[in-house]
This record gives sequence, structure tokens and C-alpha cells, in this order.
Amino acid sequence: MGSIELQRAYQEQFRPQVFSGMVGLQKIERQFRSITEEGRLNALLITGFFGSGKSTVAKHILMRTFCQNPSGTDACLKCHCCLDIQDAEGISDCLFTSGDKLNAEFLRYVDMKHFFFVPAVLPARCLFIDDIDFAERAIQEKLIGILNRWPHNPVVLTASCPDRIPEPVRNRCKTIQIRTYEMGDLVALVNRTCERSHIEILDVECVQALVRLTNLNPRKILNVLEVIKGEGIVLDREALNLPLIQDNF
Repeated sequence: MGSIELQRAYQEQFRPQVFSGMVGLQKIERQFRSITEEGRLNALLITGFFGSGKSTVAKHILMRTFCQNPSGTDACLKCHCCLDIQDAEGISDCLFTSGDKLNAEFLRYVDMKHFFFVPAVLPARCLFIDDIDFAERAIQEKLIGILNRWPHNPVVLTASCPDRIPEPVRNRCKTIQIRTYEMGDLVALVNRTCERSHIEILDVECVQALVRLTNLNPRKILNVLEVIKGEGIVLDREALNLPLIQDNF
């Protein structure tokens, strides 16, 4: 198995493929349903602490909104729209970038070309900017022009520090805020992920210890489990004390 195929296999094991597979998000489920089932996704800002799952929620919202065969909160993952969004970095109808790579040239392309042409697959072309708060202030301010000129095209932004985003951009967006997770939800995440990826748990108490060591951070938890899986070791107290595991806390 090549490196790309191995990475995708790990993502399928460790990253929730549908919204219902995410834990601890009951508080935002009503907003999720309202946005996706209405089918009118415009400007959306998803906020939350680093590792809270903002980017994953954003992709689930895009897929569920345009999915041709949805079921409840979940997209089918098989239709052309779902496949288009899952491969957002390499296709034309859903354009993806991150805040630290956002520049004026990219926004000019979006404004002059990307939203102008009739989409090949999706009902409307999508713009997804991850970590918009990492972009330079001047670049962020240019985004308000695009939001105003193309009010019916889906624009999804994520940010850990929304205060770094210009107020006109924040005011133009609907906001979903991902708050803290409960211990029980993250323990369930560890147990489910270990079962799915065949990681043996020798010490039940170390599951809660893992959650505490990551400060209840889902991304850090999954990163640790990926390392454990990759090293072919079991989940116990000894594993949590290994330097390669400690580096993820």
C-alpha cells in the first residue's frame, strides 16, 4: 500500500466520515440540521478551540447540504457532490485553502473566475477557508467584497480566534460555535476508535488518563491513537509515557 493510500486508510479509521460519527456535538446538531436541510448555505463561520473538529464539521456541512442521497444528518459519501467536496483541494467546484496561504491573488481568482462559471457538479460553487484567523488582516478585509458580491454562493470559514476576523466579515456570517467536550464523550471516542482500528486496551483507567493528558482535545486524542496504531503497541500506562506519545500532549 502506497503512502497516499495508507494515509487515506488511517483517515477512514481515525476521522469520522459522517456527522453522526462525531461525538459531543449534540449542542450544535440543531444548527447543523437547520443549515443543511434548508439547502441554503451562504456565509458560515465555525469557531472553536484548536482541535475541536471545526474543519471536519465544515466538510460535513458542505457534503450534507449538497448530497444527492442524504440520510438524517449524514451525507452518502458516494454521490458526485460528496466526492467533489471530499477532494476539495484538487477539484474546481469546491475551492479549499487555509488562512496562512490566503492571498490577494487567490481572492481575485475566486472573485473573477471561480464563482462566475456555471458549476459542473455542485448546485453552487463553494469556497472553504480553514483557519481564516491566520490570514493577514488586509486579506481578510478583501473577503467582505466577495461575500457581498456573491451572496448566494456557499462560503464556509473556520477560526479558533474569531476576534481576529474583521467585524464586517463576522457580521456577514451565520456562526456555529463548538464549545468544550465532556469526559464521557471523549472516552467513548477513544473506545470506539480503538475498536474500529484494532488497538488493544490493556488498562481501562488509562483511557481517562489519555483524555485528561490531552486536555479534552479530540484532535490530540486521535493523533495519539494514530501513533499507537502506527507503532503497533497497546494502549496502557506504559504507552502514555513514551516520548513519541508525550510529544502529542
